Amino acid sequence: MRRRRWRLYVLVAAVLTAGVLAVGAVCFWAKGRGYLTYAVRVVNPGFRVPYHAPRPTVMASRPADRDINVLPDAFVAVDIHLPNAGKVVDATTLSDQTVRLYRSGDRQPIPAVVNTSGGGDDIVLRPASTLDLNTQYTFEVTPNVKDTSGRAFAPYHATFTTAAATRFGKFPAAFERAALPEMSGRMYTCVTFGPDERLYASALTGEIFRLTLKPDGTIENIRQIDAVIEHNGGPRLITGITFDPASTADHPQLWISHGQLPPRGEQGLQAMDGAQDWTGKISLISGENLDEYRDVIVGLPRATKDHLNNQMAVGPDGAMYFCQASHTAMGAPDHKWGFRPERLLSSAILRLDTAAALAQSAPIDVKTEEGGHYDPFASGAPLTIYATGVRNSFDLVWHSNGSLYAATNGSAAGGNTPASPDGTAPALQHVRQTEDDYLFRIERGAYYGHPNPLRNEFILNAGNLTGGADPDEVPAYPIGTHPDRSFHRAIYSFGKNLSPCGGIEYRSNAFNGALRGKLLYVRYSGGDDVVAISVREDGSASEVLSGIEGLAHFVNPVDLCEDARHGRLYVVEFGSKRITLLRPKIGAVSAQVCRSLPTRNLTTTITSTQEPGH
Repeated sequence: MRRRRWRLYVLVAAVLTAGVLAVGAVCFWAKGRGYLTYAVRVVNPGFRVPYHAPRPTVMASRPADRDINVLPDAFVAVDIHLPNAGKVVDATTLSDQTVRLYRSGDRQPIPAVVNTSGGGDDIVLRPASTLDLNTQYTFEVTPNVKDTSGRAFAPYHATFTTAAATRFGKFPAAFERAALPEMSGRMYTCVTFGPDERLYASALTGEIFRLTLKPDGTIENIRQIDAVIEHNGGPRLITGITFDPASTADHPQLWISHGQLPPRGEQGLQAMDGAQDWTGKISLISGENLDEYRDVIVGLPRATKDHLNNQMAVGPDGAMYFCQASHTAMGAPDHKWGFRPERLLSSAILRLDTAAALAQSAPIDVKTEEGGHYDPFASGAPLTIYATGVRNSFDLVWHSNGSLYAATNGSAAGGNTPASPDGTAPALQHVRQTEDDYLFRIERGAYYGHPNPLRNEFILNAGNLTGGADPDEVPAYPIGTHPDRSFHRAIYSFGKNLSPCGGIEYRSNAFNGALRGKLLYVRYSGGDDVVAISVREDGSASEVLSGIEGLAHFVNPVDLCEDARHGRLYVVEFGSKRITLLRPKIGAVSAQVCRSLPTRNLTTTITSTQEPGH
């Protein structure tokens, strides 16, 4: 009886094994032919075949793997490959746990701030404090970092060693921080001082706040102004607020640069996608309570992400200047920027004759394509093109030396460039080069390196003139590729992945004038700080200072302004949703200041031997 039962068990097992093998063979045969999916859908009509998107990867890091003599105040930036169309880094997956830095010897983790760019196309890690000297560190990107499709990054790691010694100088200026708890919890975008000695701040979703200050610079009273939201039927992305020179304390006039806030835009810059083109505006609010609203310019172009009409600066001629940012990474449509092409007015510094614009009874529609017919070159046009090739400058500064400065954000690797019509410069696809972030001295009619085929500008930066290492070159071009006509080099390179944004000229005599006349720029990504740049009367840059006490270790600073009466600064920290007050520390000296000398001079024009537009 037991033997028969044992034989029965063997027979049943053999039948089951044969059945499993048969089903497996049929499934293997059906794979790729559609039969297996059909059979599954007969049983479960709602079944969908899972799509396994390719994994995003890290192409390179800075410092590079096995680098030595790295400065202890360095940050780590990576170039990434994003293979899934329209998908970028998911900023919610970034932290110092998913992107890690630790001492290689004892694996001690280093606290850090980790972020990505506004376009979501890079990753930057900034240590919360200065690294140890002569120490090896390991940097890792883990699979817990994902793109916005949910696809995990391929793991990456690199090691580098800090310098055995470094030198820092002293500088007779320092700031102390003061929290403004009333200004926390919102994504602010811009700050400025008004003629009424009040601080004004704008928010990502269109609100403007009028802040009455106490004698110590903290907040006494807040009034919310919703004119932009009320007259546009909902939230708008404000990218600039500037008072008209004719404003007085009793009769303020505030110019506002704003554009459509796309779906999910309230969640931050990395969620900024799907914006409609031609939705940019320049508007004016006035009246004692700033409740009188007027659209002055409409129909400005708009990138699908966070590039649009940016902060405005009033020139010595009384006109308004602003950067109309690019629609693309490097001049030709690409998947990260929704394949939207450049427009006639994009990637340029524009000049608005405010008197001529205000003389019109209706808003001026400056749409130039897709049914629009505005001509910025027409005689008497109120909005004109002042300079071209400026990819994305969030803020402009008219300095007391008469120069106009624009700090720009360069593209991450992976962009495309257009081909020149005569074939001398081919179209480049997926350029494996991250651009530097530059400081330009803007001159009328000059070209600064970002292509726009509608203006016959095809060459990225300086092309590739020789077989050697050329400044601002793009090695992917054939040797002998000349830059476009009127190309002007930058007067200073911030380096890669620093993302300079808001800027001012420091006007106060605090610190016995040690900072007076210097350009101050916040650096959004790798810097997370405020850098000071000395400029000469001829407009060139002479010295760059970083590490001034109180001007470092912010969280994604995007703008700043000065209360020149007291030398105080107000810094918008976009990443931590707050505005921070910086007060001068009288008599204090910063002991760990890094001084550097720009390697560029003002003679930066390259004369091309090619025909215009080539």
